[in-house]
Amino acid sequence: MSISTADPQLITDPLHSPFPIPWQWILETQATVAAGNQSSADVCRSPALNNGRHQYAAYSRIQLALRPQLQESQVTSVLFVENLQTGILSTVMARSPLAPQAFQEVEGNDAAGLISLLIPVSWSADGQRLLARQFEGFFNSGVMSDFAVVWDAKTQRSITLQPNIEDEYSHAILLGWSEQYAEDVLFQTGVMGEEVWPIWRVSPSGDTNLARENHGVVYGDFLSPAWFGSDGEFNI
Repeated sequence: MSISTADPQLITDPLHSPFPIPWQWILETQATVAAGNQSSADVCRSPALNNGRHQYAAYSRIQLALRPQLQESQVTSVLFVENLQTGILSTVMARSPLAPQAFQEVEGNDAAGLISLLIPVSWSADGQRLLARQFEGFFNSGVMSDFAVVWDAKTQRSITLQPNIEDEYSHAILLGWSEQYAEDVLFQTGVMGEEVWPIWRVSPSGDTNLARENHGVVYGDFLSPAWFGSDGEFNI
């Protein structure tokens, strides 16, 4: 599939996230499939995020299973962490509603239209914890939201976080680590059409508090700014 230049009418991310998924590439590839009226599979790889100490690098492999009808297509991913000293690969899994679980593949009509993407966002300041964005939803639907996945290099385990609040919200947007509380992550939540979208601080245990005068921060270095598709590299 060819990667065309940016179309200003195509938004870069469905939630306008500061850590965008390759949304334009997905839509353009889908349009090519629809024009040919045939199914197609494609793969792209995210830039590798180094922890700054040249110990670990994290990257995602995104898999497209596309059909002529957008609502029948699927987009999933696998997130890897490579130990740059030993070459050992670890797989990071989300524990969110639409994320494929270990030893389980997404398949069948029940998964039609599924979007489940896990991409690296930041390492912690000490380079030992990875923060990843789990974006999930369905094509041709307003159902979409972010979760945060935090992977610990020492334990080789991950936790999945979301704002736990009484107020209902339709969308949560991951904003990065909390500037004031290094262990916590920040989200912005809201409902489409409403003007006020508060920011929340979520601890590793899931405790959620309003984040006043707090900002999201990220750490680490991308080894390449570009995503890699079947026909080369492209920027988002």
